[in-house]
Amino acid sequence: MADKAAFEIPYSQFEYRVNLTKPMINLVGKFQDVVLPFVDALAPFGFSFEDTEFQLSAAKPKDHVIIFQQPAHSPPPQMRVALKWSNMTVTVDQPVWESPEVMMSLCKAANKALWEIGRVPMASQQISAGLHVQPKVVPRSALTSGFLTPKVHELLDGKIIGQGVILHRENASIVIDDSAGFANALFIRIQRIFDGAKTIDEITSVLIDDTTKVWEVVGFEGEL
Repeated sequence: MADKAAFEIPYSQFEYRVNLTKPMINLVGKFQDVVLPFVDALAPFGFSFEDTEFQLSAAKPKDHVIIFQQPAHSPPPQMRVALKWSNMTVTVDQPVWESPEVMMSLCKAANKALWEIGRVPMASQQISAGLHVQPKVVPRSALTSGFLTPKVHELLDGKIIGQGVILHRENASIVIDDSAGFANALFIRIQRIFDGAKTIDEITSVLIDDTTKVWEVVGFEGEL
């Protein structure tokens, strides 16, 4: 078996989104009822009320958003929660993948506050993990050459300088391609959709299983 490739991750992002079964119309105009539960729930993660953004002047309610976030000078991972009347998105830049429970506990806290203010059931949940993974020694094309089938070799002409894969499954997809942002790096994006009843712990388990399998298939050393 070929040696596994040592790597580093120059940039990555995790996103978790909740879609509600209906808009929280009863909260329109109730500033304190919306904001206070989130300020309290997110304070342990270093969020600051003074850094909250209120974008509520758009003509259409679907474009209204309140963004709770940490101060700009906070060390990574940088976290923010964007709340709309019909959905909520948790974004974590530069997450610590070795300890996913940190970002997933943020999702739990945000979900608790969301239920407290609206009492609206979830219709669905989505996760998206995007990583730029940079092999330290091995050329990236050596890690993805196995994705090429004999049939694909018949396409176009000239020297092959890169290859990747896009796979769509029911309620899931994955992209593995050359990174456009970092030299000799691969861009990997895993996306999944869950029903509203799925727990954060169950979603965390799926995410860990997915990334573990990707590391095995691509041939990265160790675990994410």
